[in-house]
Amino acid sequence: MGKRKSRTSKPAPRKPQKLVTEFTCPFCNHPGTVECRIDVKYKFAEASCRICQETYATSANPLTEPVDVYSEWIDACELVNEGVVVRRCKPRLGDDGDYEADIDPSAAWVPAAMGKRKSRTSKPAPRKPPKLDTEFTCPFCNHPGTVECRIDHKDKLAEASCRICLESYGTSANPLTEALDVYSEWIDACVEANEGVVVRRCKPRLGDARGYEADV
Repeated sequence: MGKRKSRTSKPAPRKPQKLVTEFTCPFCNHPGTVECRIDVKYKFAEASCRICQETYATSANPLTEPVDVYSEWIDACELVNEGVVVRRCKPRLGDDGDYEADIDPSAAWVPAAMGKRKSRTSKPAPRKPPKLDTEFTCPFCNHPGTVECRIDHKDKLAEASCRICLESYGTSANPLTEALDVYSEWIDACVEANEGVVVRRCKPRLGDARGYEADV
C-alpha cells in the first residue's frame, strides 16, 4: 500500500532581513547621510557623511556589514567623549522651557575628533605676473613712449634709443635682462653724469608774468 501524503505544507523559507545601509551622522545629525564602503580584498572599511564630510575607518573581514562599521564609529565617539561635560544650549526664541545653567562653566563641549573635516575654502587662483613696460620717456627730449630697447642675448648686448632725438645708450646683457633694466641703467648713468652740474634756468617766454631768475 502507498503511504498517504501529509496535507500539512512545509513552512515557506523566511527571507533574511535586510540590514540598514544608511545611518544618521554622529556629528551633524543628518539622517541617512552616512554610507559605508567595505573592501574585503584589502580588509578595509570606511564610513563617511556626505554632508559634513566626517569619516571613520576601520579593519574589515568577509563577514563585516555596514551596520558593524557604523556601530564601531558610534562606540569610538562615546569612548572619546567619556568624562566630557556637555554644555547646555540656550532655548530658541518662543521656547517656554527654562534655561538651565551649565553643569561646569569651565568645561566646554568637545566633539569627537574622529575624522578631519575638509576645508571648504577654495584655493586662490594663481596670479599672472604683471607685464613690464617696453616703451619709456626719453631723458633728453622728454617725449613719452619714444625710447625702445633692443636686447641681443646671443651677443650679450642691449641698446636703448629714442626715435625722436636719436639719443642712445648701450650696455651688456644676460639671459635675465629686460627692457626695464636697460632703461634703468640709462637713467642711472644720466644721474651720475649730471652730479655736480649747475642747472641753468631759462628766461621766461614773452607774456609770462613770472620774473626772470638769475642763474644759480
